[in-house]
Amino acid sequence: MKSVRWDEEEDEDEFGISGLDAKHKARIYAQNQKQFLSPGIDSFRLLGLQFKLCKVRSVQFGHNGIPYLNTYDGRTIRYPDPLIKANYTIKYDLESNKIVDFIKFDVGNVVMVTGGRNRGRVGIIKNKEKHKGSFEIIHIQDATGREFATRVDYVFTLGKGTKSWVTLPKGKGIKLSIIEEARKRRAMQAANAV
Repeated sequence: MKSVRWDEEEDEDEFGISGLDAKHKARIYAQNQKQFLSPGIDSFRLLGLQFKLCKVRSVQFGHNGIPYLNTYDGRTIRYPDPLIKANYTIKYDLESNKIVDFIKFDVGNVVMVTGGRNRGRVGIIKNKEKHKGSFEIIHIQDATGREFATRVDYVFTLGKGTKSWVTLPKGKGIKLSIIEEARKRRAMQAANAV
């Protein structure tokens, strides 16, 4: 991207973004500033949220030995707590842009699966298996007592112990079988018919 231009015309704001040459140009029209925002931090601030949970990708030392960590949402935070390791979850304050607290990636903590066939399921870590030369496997038990396994890369820690730091989605992350889904659907249809 070579240049970004700002033009104001009568009632609407116009944002011109020029590409590498004159043939490739894009214009974005916004009726007001609140409608034109990125889906990142700005939307969290508009919703009134003060913090965000971020999974730590790596902890490293940079130029002149300055420690920093990288999160999966693309943040680089300098001088983190030395106890924070990879796969931990940090509680990031959006107002002060600092780490408030962190959750260890340990057995007994509540987690959500963010990838694979079990995406969206919530449970408690029961066991961790390390396989040299392959993927690390995490065994999780959900609220109904069903156990399942997934890769460590797909697991996001939501809270310490059984208490989640954020509100869980509808259904509380419990995966229903096909028969249970059909029964639930029939019950809802019968309730709506009456």
